[in-house]
Amino acid sequence: MDQKTDVLAALTLTTPNEQSTIPKSISSATTESQEVIEDSDDVIYTNHFLCSFARDLTFYQYDVNVEEYHEHRKEYINISNREKRHQFVTDLLVTKVIHPTAVCWYDDGNCIYSTTDFKEKLPIEYEKEEQGYKRRLTIKKGSIASTTNDLNQLSIQIIEILIKQVLKEQFRAIGSVFYQLNEIPQQDGPYDLLTGFKQAICLTESGPTLNLDTTITRFYPHSDLLPFIWERIIQQQPSDFQGKLSNQQYVQICNHLKRVEVTTIQSDHQDKYVLTGDLSDDLPENIFIKEEQSLSDYYKQLGYEIQHPQLYCLKAYPVGKPHKLVDLSIEHCSLREWQQVTENDYMKPVPAPAVHKRFRSIMKAIKKCNFHDNELCKEIKLKVNCEGMMAIPYEILNKRQIDLGQRGSFTNPISIDRMGFIYLAERQQSNARQVQTKLLNNFYNAAKRQNMKLPNKPDEYRIFADRDLENNLQKYLSELKKNRCQFILCLENCQDPSIHELFKQIAYKEYGLITQCANFTKVDRITNLGTYCKNLLQSVNAKLSGENKLVTELQTCMKTMFIGADVQHTKNNYNSEFPSFAAVVASMNSKCTVTNQRVSRQWPNKGKQSEEAILLMKTMVEELLIAFKDNNDGALPEHIVFYRDGVDDGQFERVQNEEVADLQKAFQGTNKIGSYVVIVNDLDYSLNELEELTYSLCFADQRVESQSSESIPSVVHLADTAASKARQLFGNNTRPSNGDRAEILRVHEDMQNIPNMF
Repeated sequence: MDQKTDVLAALTLTTPNEQSTIPKSISSATTESQEVIEDSDDVIYTNHFLCSFARDLTFYQYDVNVEEYHEHRKEYINISNREKRHQFVTDLLVTKVIHPTAVCWYDDGNCIYSTTDFKEKLPIEYEKEEQGYKRRLTIKKGSIASTTNDLNQLSIQIIEILIKQVLKEQFRAIGSVFYQLNEIPQQDGPYDLLTGFKQAICLTESGPTLNLDTTITRFYPHSDLLPFIWERIIQQQPSDFQGKLSNQQYVQICNHLKRVEVTTIQSDHQDKYVLTGDLSDDLPENIFIKEEQSLSDYYKQLGYEIQHPQLYCLKAYPVGKPHKLVDLSIEHCSLREWQQVTENDYMKPVPAPAVHKRFRSIMKAIKKCNFHDNELCKEIKLKVNCEGMMAIPYEILNKRQIDLGQRGSFTNPISIDRMGFIYLAERQQSNARQVQTKLLNNFYNAAKRQNMKLPNKPDEYRIFADRDLENNLQKYLSELKKNRCQFILCLENCQDPSIHELFKQIAYKEYGLITQCANFTKVDRITNLGTYCKNLLQSVNAKLSGENKLVTELQTCMKTMFIGADVQHTKNNYNSEFPSFAAVVASMNSKCTVTNQRVSRQWPNKGKQSEEAILLMKTMVEELLIAFKDNNDGALPEHIVFYRDGVDDGQFERVQNEEVADLQKAFQGTNKIGSYVVIVNDLDYSLNELEELTYSLCFADQRVESQSSESIPSVVHLADTAASKARQLFGNNTRPSNGDRAEILRVHEDMQNIPNMF
């Protein structure tokens, strides 16, 4: 089971005491006595571990400011770097500077928690100067937050913060994921694969549990840059390096290293730079940083003479200062440690581990956690049963029946009378025409098998990512719009993701053109493109409001609307400067074959990293109800089933209090208020009925192979995708000048009410 709860909102958003997200446990599985692939007929083992805390504990919350003195401004300013804040405050707490006996823990933001009441000593102000930096902690006020006598979401959240601080002392924390410091990575091409884990406290019928799940992530190796380039990217033996690189090798490494962070030997690897993917204009001896000092002389003066003077330098800029370009010697750079690889369409996804391997990795991770010896754990008497997973009863649901068209074709293929084909590339490539022909031939053959009519010939354009890129996109997309083009197939041969984003932005926001992108590298490498082109067609037909398949169990005469909602956040948003993106996706029929969506951008309150509640829920659902009415001869839905993704136990109360109220306001004015499923189970569905319904919806995504299912209902998956893609399509992160914290994001009017606008 996932850390985040992806079950029907009607079940999960009741109060924890009434309806748990996890059933009551039966027994536990250990690595010694139980192989996960040999579960009994009655129970299945989950990644939940029973835990307990001391009773009669009161948690106190103290609001804090963590600041650093700014010499130029002659004043203290808030420390934006999370690691700096964490290190400074944690050192003070460990040395008992704040209080001689109190045990305290810090949320790395604006709060300190403790089981000791020292409000009478407030305000507390402590300054410390270290390594040339003058920092200050101010504790302003305190209050009683919660107790362990009656565990609620707030007390669980405070305990989770404590556990995270405990684990940070034992593991390397990257965001919310913990990695072992001494793990030997598995090599994956140029990169390393590391297994980390996430954890959360859940309230279940069996009591609180620690939910732990593992994840596999690509990292850059802890390596100097030159060996990484030569051995990992170019894949040559160290002894074969002769001090030079060919033009083709430079192109290869520039594509790999764009936006990668490095450190420099001359700064003792303290200064961090971002590589631009470009090379210096000349060799180091001919690059002058001062009037009479070359780059070679500069390194020699520092004691780091360049050993390979025939290597061009890499263009880079200091982190956070993109306009301050510098030239860096390759041999004097190292890859920043613990740097995750940014995934893109050119990379294969990290394969999911087999069930028995995942089971073992979870058990290995939980047993590496020391919850016994730490002062914080002792303070709340935390106990975790690390010996075995919790077991719960289960049943196997029957596979859904999928209806297709003749000979397995789409059930309702849309005819396309006018189609565009664009080859979008960064540079000329010798086999480009051959790959274009290969894609078009296979795409047309796949359409024929699906009874999907295409024009005899598409309108073809070739666009290169030069200085005229935006003008050319405007010109050719405008032509296609005037020619009543229904859809554009774009073959992208670009490493730079900003080119794809620009193409989508102009097509969707300015001209309202439906697009589907294909990856040049994949088309070139795949021998048989039949399956690849069928997958493209599934997305195209769905975007055109066609139907690829029908789930028999969802066909009913009762007008039902299925809604999924999700929010995507910006990581490390310590200064509250970046927005979150919320998406609500709703079915436009009871079969859930056609959907519509609304997306919004919302900013957190100052001092907060994100806003989980969907602030414009009411407005977005109202617009989707109108769209449903327009698609159903003026009829509103009689039943509504709402799914909410990404809500953990600590957020149930707020989502229930705020979003449920917004939903109820949105449904006012309809004549079936008492019949809607809105978070709570107003329709009195039985648990089995809800399970069957939810399972059926896992087969309804029109983009997925006919007999395949997803792990979550289609509307939830589509909401997750819409929120993620909205970040690319709407790049402006500036807060609205009128002070509003949220705004609906609009595309061209021709795109606003089509399925899957991304």
